[in-house]
This record gives sequence, C-alpha cells and structure tokens, in this order.
Amino acid sequence: MIKVTVKYKANQIESIILKGHSGYAEYGQDVVCAGASSCFIGALNALTNPNGFDIVYEEGNGSIVTLSDVSDHDKVVLEVLVTQLETIAFSYPENLKVITESR
Repeated sequence: MIKVTVKYKANQIESIILKGHSGYAEYGQDVVCAGASSCFIGALNALTNPNGFDIVYEEGNGSIVTLSDVSDHDKVVLEVLVTQLETIAFSYPENLKVITESR
C-alpha cells in the first residue's frame, strides 16, 4: 500500500510524504503506482520556487517539505496534489491511503 501523509500547520501544507508500493499489479504494470508517481512528479514540475522546498524522490518514495514562505501558486499546486492523491485513494482504497495531520 502507498501511504501518503500530509501535514498541515496553520491550515497550510507543511509536508507531503509518499511511502510504499501499491501492490495493485506487477512492477511496470501498476496503474496506482503510475498515477501517484505522475501526480507527484507533475506537482514538482509545476512548483514556481522548488528551492523553497526540501524535495526527495527515489524508487517510488517521495517527500516535499516546505522550507520557507510558499507562494500562493505553489500552495495551490500542493493542494491539487493532495486532491489528486485522494481521488486515487477513493478508487483504490486497498492500494493507496491519504492521512492528514494538523498541528
């Protein structure tokens, strides 16, 4: 299962962490992993200030952590990423789970 943890601070996304593999299908055939990876990489490409984030992506695991003030555009990019991942989780609840935490 892919586990996505979204941490909010003061109603703004502080970090998004993806871990695991969906197990939906074999490597190279897994539409859940492909969808989650595509959403994540698309969000990274859409950020206007990637230097404002600590970004890690390797072997299907990834994280985006805010390091400084985030532009309004990049806030929307992060919210859209969460919505996309929640949409995948709705269709494939056995393979992807989104957990939100607030502090």
